[in-house]
Amino acid sequence: MQLKFSVTNQSLTRLGSFRPVEETVNYLTCLFTFNTTDWDNTTKTAVFELTTDLGIVGTSYTVLLTDNSCVVPTEVLQTGTLNISVFGSSANYRITTDICSVSIADSLYTTGQTPADPTTAIYDQLVTAIASKGDNLTYSGNKLSLLSGTNVLSSVTIAGGSGGGSVVTKSTVNGNILVDGSEMIVYTLPSDIATVSQIPTKVSQLTNDSGYITSAPVQSVNGKTGAVELTASDVGALSSSTSYVSSVNGQSGVVTISNATDASSGLMSGADKTKLDGISTGADTNVIESVQQNGTALTITNKTVNVTVPTKTSEITNDSNYVQDSNYIHTDNNFTNADVTKLNGIDTGAQVNTVTSVNGSTGAVQTTTANTKQSFETVTDTGAVSKTLTANTLCNFTGAVTTLTITLPTTYSIADEFNFVFTTDSTGGNLALPSTVSWLSGTAPTLSASTYYECSIMNNKAVIAP
Repeated sequence: MQLKFSVTNQSLTRLGSFRPVEETVNYLTCLFTFNTTDWDNTTKTAVFELTTDLGIVGTSYTVLLTDNSCVVPTEVLQTGTLNISVFGSSANYRITTDICSVSIADSLYTTGQTPADPTTAIYDQLVTAIASKGDNLTYSGNKLSLLSGTNVLSSVTIAGGSGGGSVVTKSTVNGNILVDGSEMIVYTLPSDIATVSQIPTKVSQLTNDSGYITSAPVQSVNGKTGAVELTASDVGALSSSTSYVSSVNGQSGVVTISNATDASSGLMSGADKTKLDGISTGADTNVIESVQQNGTALTITNKTVNVTVPTKTSEITNDSNYVQDSNYIHTDNNFTNADVTKLNGIDTGAQVNTVTSVNGSTGAVQTTTANTKQSFETVTDTGAVSKTLTANTLCNFTGAVTTLTITLPTTYSIADEFNFVFTTDSTGGNLALPSTVSWLSGTAPTLSASTYYECSIMNNKAVIAP
């Protein structure tokens, strides 16, 4: 079975969706399709790493690609998430990809059955790959030699395009090779990997952390030396001959004692302790010894006191300043507080006077501009109209208004009256008055569309009617 991947620049994408199964050996392979030229002429290596279902990240395994494919290491085919990445190396640069994750399914294979051979280390893979390019490969004296017959090759020419090539020779810098005489880093020792000289070879080179003995061994215990045998008294324990409580309230073993109740003894509860702390020393239960009504003692019978409370006027004795006329009869014509208020507002000798004339007119008087102080003014503007009113002058807005803004003169008398009439347009219109003027009703009116309104302002109070 094969996991297929597409590689574009540094992006690794899986093709297909089947789920591999754990404990597979030398069966599952990976095939990588490299879509961009930046991977050309590079040595390609796949990296495999397993994260278990418990979140534990395992060892990374690197496998050289042959014809852009490789076998997936058995060690990473366990239940969890398999993380895969690829990198390629050339004489001039190294290119890597991001990580692609594949979920590994469970199987019923159990441990103890035939184990799988371990995955070949990347070093051995390189040795195999290099050996295939020469007559022989030997390792002696910490040196790896590629032979041509019996001669050690001091340089290798890597073929290039159009018959050209690069000459690869050894470098004096650890981890480097020379390519056409120029240093190229092949391997850099990670900073977190110790060198041979850094590996401790004796205990004195280690740094102790907390909880470890850093001084000489114990010389004595409780004053005893040599082969010490401790007794009960050495550690403050009771001797085996000491008597101890075998039972409590008939219970043995793990004894549970409940709080005391009215029916049985027991422990004092927290609530009872709080109640006890709130009672003064020597306190007793107080009993009422007598009950009085207005200074007169009442009889207590069987702990019961009967207090008589009047329920009607005849049961109450009148004192001074109260009506004591036995002939008094209540009627609906009694003098009320409102009557007193009204009477106090009438001057002594006041009369009911009838108006006989108005401004020189008698009889049924009809007020006109000739016999009143009211003047008239006409405004024909329409739409949004603003107007400063004149006192005691009726202002007639003959055109339909959308917004009518009214202002008053700077000075005017409290007796002056400002009257105006207007008609709203089809949208309903708005009426704006000075901030010093308030509506007598307490609420500004909502104007209806295409409606005729009469409005009056006096003493900074406004009224309106359609």
